[in-house]
This record gives sequence, structure tokens and C-alpha cells, in this order.
Amino acid sequence: MLTLLLVFVLLFLGTLPTIILWVLVAVLTPAKIEVNPIKMLLISLGLSVVVAAVYGLELEGGALSAVVYTSVASFIISFVSIPFYLLYWVIMLRREKNA
Repeated sequence: MLTLLLVFVLLFLGTLPTIILWVLVAVLTPAKIEVNPIKMLLISLGLSVVVAAVYGLELEGGALSAVVYTSVASFIISFVSIPFYLLYWVIMLRREKNA
């Protein structure tokens, strides 16, 4: 039980920078662009788990180091996907405006 609690605490602390990053994107973008930080966190976390599974992640630190790896990968995936996410919204808003 204590190990499970430790995993959840590490996962929360590891994903905190990603949540902060998406909240900053939500605050700094115009109101027309909808950014849901929790949804984007879950998408990036899911993608980082998929990346870890594809590469056959075997860390020597044990199972807890996989939590750290997925947290870091989630932050990197989020950081890289922000311009693409904003570009998608710009294209959608221009289409809506032209229609």
C-alpha cells in the first residue's frame, strides 16, 4: 500500500511541471483558443507511456524510475506539441472565419 502511495506521489510531482506548462499556455493564449490543461496532460502522459512501451523501457533503477522517465517524457512531449496545438487552433479559427 505504501509503495502504491509513493508511486502516486512521484507521478503527481513528476507531472506538476507539465500541468504548469499547460496552465501557462491556457493563460497566455487568447480566449478563442480552448486549452484544457488536464486533458493535454493526460494525452502527453499517455504518449509517454506508449513511447516507453515501444522502446522497451528497462531501467536499472527499478519500477519507480519508470515513473520518473514517463514524467520527463511527458514534459518533453508537451513542450514539443504546444506549437502544433496552437497552429491547429489558428487553422481552425481561420476556416471558421472564412466559412
